[in-house]
Amino acid sequence: MNLYAYKETLDTNAAAGGVFWLRESNMALPSTFVGETISSIDMASLSRIEGECIVFVSSVFEAATRLVQDVRKAMKRSDYLVFVSENELSANWVNRLLSSGADDVVSTDDRQLSTALKKAHHHIRYRRTAAAELRDAYSNLTFVQNAIDQLPAPIFFKNRAGEYLGYNSAFLKMIGLAEYNVYGKTALELFPEELANHYHRADAELMDRGGTQIYEGRVKFADGTVRDVCFNKAVIQDDDGNAAGLAGAVLDISERKAYETALKELAERDPLTRAYNRRKFFEAAKSAITHAMVKGRPLTVAILDIDHFKQVNDTSGHLAGDAVLCALADLMMTMFNEPDCTARAGGEEFYLLLSDTDEKQAEERLEALRQAISELQVDTPAGVMSVTASIGFCALRDGDFSISRPISRADKALYCAKNGGRNRIVSAA
Repeated sequence: MNLYAYKETLDTNAAAGGVFWLRESNMALPSTFVGETISSIDMASLSRIEGECIVFVSSVFEAATRLVQDVRKAMKRSDYLVFVSENELSANWVNRLLSSGADDVVSTDDRQLSTALKKAHHHIRYRRTAAAELRDAYSNLTFVQNAIDQLPAPIFFKNRAGEYLGYNSAFLKMIGLAEYNVYGKTALELFPEELANHYHRADAELMDRGGTQIYEGRVKFADGTVRDVCFNKAVIQDDDGNAAGLAGAVLDISERKAYETALKELAERDPLTRAYNRRKFFEAAKSAITHAMVKGRPLTVAILDIDHFKQVNDTSGHLAGDAVLCALADLMMTMFNEPDCTARAGGEEFYLLLSDTDEKQAEERLEALRQAISELQVDTPAGVMSVTASIGFCALRDGDFSISRPISRADKALYCAKNGGRNRIVSAA
């Protein structure tokens, strides 16, 4: 098949492109093209033309679809192909030609050709504008992606169905998955069931309510570390104001939490023995008394004093005394752990709060403590030492709306224990 081309330069900056009329040698040219220079062109030459092209083709009826297919294969995707028929075509044939790759089907009528050419020029300009806008959008998207990839906090975006559509490098590092394993997936597909259901419920609540959502939690990162994090999420709305998805950031607050814990320890703990301090004891006692009164449960308070402790400091030194205090505190915190409370009241004196413990039970538990202390061998800078302790205790009674009354009675019982020979326990009268 011999093809001939009439070339017209496009009214664009891409002079290498153009408008081409391709016809079989035995086809008559429309009057629009008569008198123009016609040169031979083949498919290979067409495929090498730079810039966008508008191509008009005509052929005998039987070879029309094949010609359209061949020319379309030789053209770029952005080129515009018009089939020109000397005869009126049925709707079926028009559809066949369009399906074969033609962008338009017209007759040799000059007005139709002129209209087709204007449409083609408009298409080329539109495609160029759209391509430029797409390049700009891609450039902007790349800039945004590069920007969020520099942020240390994991960031992610989800659609209304909960599918991840965007994230940064920190997020991928956090969950330990490659990008192609995340895009389009939901939390139910990426995380363990319990964790995924937690995320799903939180997201669904936010989507229904709108606005923002901030909550803290502990998350195991892909590197095996468990960190305290704060989730900050916000709903993304569509043009109608409906929830279209959400954006989220995961802030690592482990250092802050550790600092808060340290401050709390300093506020609640005795710096030497690590037992609770007086302030924490009275705070715990207030809560325990309320619980005991509301639930009708017993509660006992005890005061412990180390026998002859001044002699330990005077003869063996304060370092030895500190070692004895720490050893006794460790023993008491082991035998009276939560919800009981062990506190250093000051010097060699300790307070004990025994939850859900009546007077008889308290006597048994405190006698076991006294015996354990008398058998304790404490390794100190001055050598191995042993001590004894005296204990006074009192159970909560009707009318005890604060800890002051039982503490006072327990203190009197302690003096009775010390005056009675020490190394013993005494219940308040």
